[in-house]
Amino acid sequence: MSFLPSPLQLVSYPLVANNVRLLCDEDRGPRASSLAASFRRLRHTYQSEGLPGVFRGGHLYLLHQVLRDSLRRLAEIPGGRNTRRGPAWKAARLAVKYGIDALCYPVLLASTRVVMLKSEESTWQKLGEWCREEGIWSLFSGLCASLLSTAFEEAMDMLLGACIDHGNADAADKLVLKACGNSVVSVFTSPINYVSVIQRCQSPRLPGFVRPRPLRGIVWGLPWRGSFNQLVLFSGILGLNVRLIQWKIQLKEEAEESEE
Repeated sequence: MSFLPSPLQLVSYPLVANNVRLLCDEDRGPRASSLAASFRRLRHTYQSEGLPGVFRGGHLYLLHQVLRDSLRRLAEIPGGRNTRRGPAWKAARLAVKYGIDALCYPVLLASTRVVMLKSEESTWQKLGEWCREEGIWSLFSGLCASLLSTAFEEAMDMLLGACIDHGNADAADKLVLKACGNSVVSVFTSPINYVSVIQRCQSPRLPGFVRPRPLRGIVWGLPWRGSFNQLVLFSGILGLNVRLIQWKIQLKEEAEESEE
């Protein structure tokens, strides 16, 4: 199994970086869920900085993905089919998984902060400067929100997958439902991820970053309206696909009954 990131992650990275710029823009406020604002900001970045600006921090973002996924696979707790996987085994597996996420988090934080900076210094010089100015724990700012977002997303994915697999749809239809369901889950958990992104870019002393705000202020300022519109849209698409697949199964059953 390859540890390399997929080409889709590289192609979609400009949207990730653009999302950081919109969320951490102190003048305009968080507008990450506005499609028009996203397009205007992405175009502005390309016109003013070119492709290097659009992909700034991409190497660190992909490094984080590779490092995290590689460590997860290397640290998998062995357990064959005959091994009884009780609550202790599952708890240990989750502890290792989220421990690796925490260990790799400074790389993710660096990839997010680099998007907001235009300095010629290397990333490692910047990391050293951040540690000297604010201490090593500043490299874990936003970690709790990031882990919480991951936990919620994985839990909802498991629940949605169990509901889909329990049905009578064929493999292709289940794949469509899972793709639509993943979009709904991603939008539903995005506000928690937004909090993590904003907290990564907060600093009381470092120039170029958002000034610290209390958690309540961050949550209140999130782009709730845009997120709600996206949730309604993707939920509607999921509901439509569910209904179409139900009709398909019903017609198939009626055809089988008529043949008998």
